[in-house]
Amino acid sequence: MEPTLEKFWKSLRKDLRNRKALRNATKFMVIFILLFALSLLVLIPLLSPLWDFLGVFNSHTSHAVLALLGVESSVSGNVITTRVGGQDVGFEISQICSGDIEIALLASLILASFDIAIFWRLLGSLAGALLVLLVNPLRISLTILITARSDLDVGELAHNIIFRLFLFLLLVFYYLLWYNWTKGMKNPRLEYGLRHLFKG
Repeated sequence: MEPTLEKFWKSLRKDLRNRKALRNATKFMVIFILLFALSLLVLIPLLSPLWDFLGVFNSHTSHAVLALLGVESSVSGNVITTRVGGQDVGFEISQICSGDIEIALLASLILASFDIAIFWRLLGSLAGALLVLLVNPLRISLTILITARSDLDVGELAHNIIFRLFLFLLLVFYYLLWYNWTKGMKNPRLEYGLRHLFKG
């Protein structure tokens, strides 16, 4: 049996000789970069009022989650206040906490997957955005909980780790699940029915 590393390089060399695979990979990367850049430079700034609203939504939702976890806190606008080390500390849920970057990355990945029908790409992007918005308050609550149970330094470390872990797991697992599921769709009647259902 060939060593795993040797098999990897052998497979990589084979793929590099496959011009069609290289063209498809290049096309995917170019589309992804363009879509993500468009999101960062145009769509996210254009939808600024939406992110402000989501900051308030996330703060109130996270406040409710913290109450369920037994953490006393108060909320005003997009600021959650709780006690850390015997002092009241305010946590501002800013735009960067709204999930805008995660949504932009996920939607760009999905929409760049040109080998999938546009209907499924649009549906996958919408479902992914909703998933981010639903899970995001849990991420925020967990960060505040860890901070309240320790101190601000530990909380800052937890914030950075949880943010990156959340981003990685969401992008990798959701995208792979979506991609494999849509590639396995072999029922044209189901797709036809869903198209007309969404058209009303």
